[in-house]
Amino acid sequence: MSSDTVFAMLLPVNIQAKLAFNIAVNEGLAQNLSATAHGRYMCVQGQKSYDRDVSRFLRRSVVQDDDPEEVQSGTSTELDSEREDDKDRYGMIYTGHYTLDLSIPPNEPDNGWIAGRSSAGVDVEFSIEFNPNPVIRARHALFNIHVETDQLCILSRVSNSGPSQVSVNGHSISRGTKYALNQALMRIRLGPLEYLFDYTEFGRTIKFSEHLNKYTKKNLGIVSPNFSLTPTPSGRPWIFGDWTIKKSLWRSKTEENGTEKIQTLRKLTELAKTEDDEDRLLHLQDVVYHSGTKDFTASAWDDVALVSSQRSMRPLTR
Repeated sequence: MSSDTVFAMLLPVNIQAKLAFNIAVNEGLAQNLSATAHGRYMCVQGQKSYDRDVSRFLRRSVVQDDDPEEVQSGTSTELDSEREDDKDRYGMIYTGHYTLDLSIPPNEPDNGWIAGRSSAGVDVEFSIEFNPNPVIRARHALFNIHVETDQLCILSRVSNSGPSQVSVNGHSISRGTKYALNQALMRIRLGPLEYLFDYTEFGRTIKFSEHLNKYTKKNLGIVSPNFSLTPTPSGRPWIFGDWTIKKSLWRSKTEENGTEKIQTLRKLTELAKTEDDEDRLLHLQDVVYHSGTKDFTASAWDDVALVSSQRSMRPLTR
């Protein structure tokens, strides 16, 4: 795998996800990690590293098995102290993240990259579970390019109730629903496993758009790509409740190079209202000028920011 062409990544953040990633690495190393179905989509740090939360979680599980009443009462001293051999035994794990790379397409491009439990007959790109576990399904969720918007989206293959549900930024996703991953640093939960999703710098470049064009034409049969204005977010915005602020649309001494962008977004906002399609398009709510006015002066640079509503983060329904 070439890190130069990775356009997005999925980073395990909670204990269960970190342990699942560690197990996937160990299973792969027992063979040849890079040659396994899931190993091609993993970026692994060379050496194991110590994780205090993982260590405490595993030691608590051991103590729970030995003396559940002691753990319940909170009097166990084994959880508060850790010997050096405990660190090696419980806390040392492989760390890293899962990767999305158009130069390494999924086994089933129509379905996309599969996140789920490794099992016979199912090639899982993102192996998040190896042991029999009814909470994690073989095809738990799919990551793929949406054929109408050309944005990466996630599709849930499980019910949105119960311990298996898929959610993005706290929003539960119904089975069969596609949710656009059009925001930087999104939290994705697959059952009990939590991940941080983000685009790489390459994923925000013109070169990536060219790769995406070729990929959709070859693998998804899209002859005339209909790229959205932002197939991937251009940077990390500020988010306050239901409002998203994209800092610095441009910096300029003249209004000319930014007016067209603003007018286009305003027209799209009005068009969405007219066509009753407000759930899928970006909504421009306001334009904020650092100087307090849209009048530019030749002697000063001005920061311009966009404020959009979070409607643009809703699921894709088509």
